[in-house]
Amino acid sequence: SVNNGETKYNAAGVYVALDADIDMASVDWSVNIGDAADTSFDGIFDGKGKKILNLNSVETAKDPWGYICTGLFGCIAGNAQIKNLTLENVNITAEYTGNNVAALVGFAYNCSGAIDNVTVKNVAINAANATGVGAIVGYDYYSPALKVTNCTVDGTSINGAAYVGGVIGYASTKIELNNNTVKNLNLNGTASVGGVAGIMLAGGSASGNTVENVQLSATGAMWDNSVGLVAGTITTGSVTVAGTTTTDCAVTDIVGGILVEKPTS
Repeated sequence: SVNNGETKYNAAGVYVALDADIDMASVDWSVNIGDAADTSFDGIFDGKGKKILNLNSVETAKDPWGYICTGLFGCIAGNAQIKNLTLENVNITAEYTGNNVAALVGFAYNCSGAIDNVTVKNVAINAANATGVGAIVGYDYYSPALKVTNCTVDGTSINGAAYVGGVIGYASTKIELNNNTVKNLNLNGTASVGGVAGIMLAGGSASGNTVENVQLSATGAMWDNSVGLVAGTITTGSVTVAGTTTTDCAVTDIVGGILVEKPTS
């Protein structure tokens, strides 16, 4: 219904709640809720403390611009809110070259909403050719004030290209990534790999996060020192990284690298 543009299910302020756990073991989940930026989910999704189990997706779709949206929610926008939900036992394979892959939200587009109190547990994502890959959000684009708070990511393995993060892969504009917990993760990419965020651009905050037993690797030569327990890379703008608690992590840098544009003559 959301993908068909039915405003009964995707307009701002629409409220949807889970009334029971859902086992998706027998479902081929390659449709995604909000399959593109022009058919995004803009409402409120309240998990009410329930679980969605055994989500499996093999995404092979092609898009000339690369904005393919893969996750339980493909794309969220506007003032969308997702809260009080557990996703457990998620297996996603993205066979395309593009971006926007995550267990919860593949693509956040121009979103001023919030993701709060979401747990993502036992996740395997194989998206070797995708940029912007994470457990909670894959790729955030032009969102003026998206908040991802009080979330937990536990027992997750992600293989992506650039911009791979435990919470979010690619975070643009003034995102807030505060009071999240990531633990027992194995994250791999070519560049910008972070326990919380792969890359943070143009401002935002990542404060009060807990990082425990997180293994990170960036195998490419795109940028040096692009692996960090909170952020693989931060760029222009004012980014606040503070109050991080770390335990049992081989990587010691909180931020892997800082990219600053050189002034033109």
